[in-house]
Amino acid sequence: AVCGEGARAHARPDAGGAKISMSRLETAVRAAKDMAKRNELAEALKVLDGIDERVGAENTAYLFDRLATRGYALARLERYEEAVDVLSAAKDLNDTTTTMLSFGFVLHMVGRNNEALANFFGALGRDPNIGNAHLYVGDIQLASGSFAIAAESYTRAHELLGTRKTLRKLGFALRWAGREDEEQALYTEAVASGLLVHRDQRPDKLIPGLSAQPWHD
Repeated sequence: AVCGEGARAHARPDAGGAKISMSRLETAVRAAKDMAKRNELAEALKVLDGIDERVGAENTAYLFDRLATRGYALARLERYEEAVDVLSAAKDLNDTTTTMLSFGFVLHMVGRNNEALANFFGALGRDPNIGNAHLYVGDIQLASGSFAIAAESYTRAHELLGTRKTLRKLGFALRWAGREDEEQALYTEAVASGLLVHRDQRPDKLIPGLSAQPWHD
């Protein structure tokens, strides 16, 4: 397979003793990126581990791709502490909106919420229509007890994403903010739109005949 050969080749010089070409390094990183997208996360990390990190370090674009791919895989594997360091280095190289969002997420997962918010708001400053950024901001505000602010963030996330996950989070935030009438109206609207099959199809209630209907997409 191309990926396996790439990982082995990048750990040593080629048969002629020449330095490994950048094209071969970039091919290995692309292969790892494709694996990560297919949720083959351990395999992606294995390919990246086979690359000599000393080679190609002067190529900023290549180095960014390698770090961003590693950080993504680590985050998906819930190895958040490791992902923080890797994505921090990637962000230093190329402060893209996607990198800010990913870095903010792993910072949030390790409890560094002020830094996480700075990254989320930075990403939203570039593109206010990033649903997941609004969702994560809502999560942090909800955890801090700022229910009204969380409801605002979840409202925008639900407008953009429209999933049962955003519906659930918005519903709970409205309830904890003392806006139960709005919560009930939200569920009624969700039934009308087909997102729920019953207005009582909620995770805090067990309704006969609805238990097999999952909340999360």
